[in-house]
Amino acid sequence: MSIGTHETKIHGRLDFPYIVYTGKIPEFLHNYPLHWHEEFEIIYIEHGTGCISVQSRPYICTAGDVVLIPPQSVHDIRQTENKSMRYFNILFKFSLLEENENSVCYKKYFQPYTGDSQLSSFHLPKDSEMNRKIAPHIQELIAHRKEKYTTNELMIKSHLYAVLFEINSLLIPMTTQGKSMHSSIARLKPVLRYIQEEYQKEITVKEVAELSNLSESHFMKSFKNLTGISLIKYVNSVRLENAERLLKNTDKSVSEICEECGFHYFSYFIRAFKSTYGCTPGELRKKAAEAPVEKTSATAGKADFAHNASCCSSALP
Repeated sequence: MSIGTHETKIHGRLDFPYIVYTGKIPEFLHNYPLHWHEEFEIIYIEHGTGCISVQSRPYICTAGDVVLIPPQSVHDIRQTENKSMRYFNILFKFSLLEENENSVCYKKYFQPYTGDSQLSSFHLPKDSEMNRKIAPHIQELIAHRKEKYTTNELMIKSHLYAVLFEINSLLIPMTTQGKSMHSSIARLKPVLRYIQEEYQKEITVKEVAELSNLSESHFMKSFKNLTGISLIKYVNSVRLENAERLLKNTDKSVSEICEECGFHYFSYFIRAFKSTYGCTPGELRKKAAEAPVEKTSATAGKADFAHNASCCSSALP
């Protein structure tokens, strides 16, 4: 289990848990906060540059790169150096390929990802040997993303099997350091869930430290080591992400959004927002209104940090 927001959104259909999303940084959102989900995720960078972190490891990604994110692995996507990035997310559950968890195939090829094994590398640069092996399969899945999945089940499965067959060679036993990191992340998981659910309220170090059974000083050190930012900055990032979503997808006033997202002082909210997004809330709303209308998962419910993207037949070209 991992630190971060547990994304419970259903990706694809219950009887065919597979979907392809299109993402843009910063056009859809500037950043996607730390989160995890039960699906295996493959991210393919179409163009641009951005930072993707997996299990607290940051990777600067460029066009053609692939990032592999096993189930329950914490990850986020961020803008870097004011650059933009367009990418595709392919998400699927192992049950799509093997429903019987007691089968030899499941235990040999799927279970290790959530057990005591880890990938030797989450990031596969464009010129790497493994990238060259799996990129053609990923590109085929992306090329068919607009078609109804009910007409291409075998094609989809065949490419996913091919990808997993190749990357199986990257699995290695989890190191002592990896196990320690895994344990530390799991301890802080309740904290991130609490912040996701209670970001509208005042959140103190004392109360979240108690959730992780750590002293306040130990908690603050552990939190920053694992997330790369302080508790205050993380809470504010969650609040600002929700504010951005509300500005783009509701008619609520800026002052209403300020209060709803947990900011007690309007002037502070404006300063924090402008510092993060380079514009005021009102300016961002105006830009969003003038931009072409695109169906994205950003229109989902409160605090849904699912990938803001078009999907299935609504995918971007």
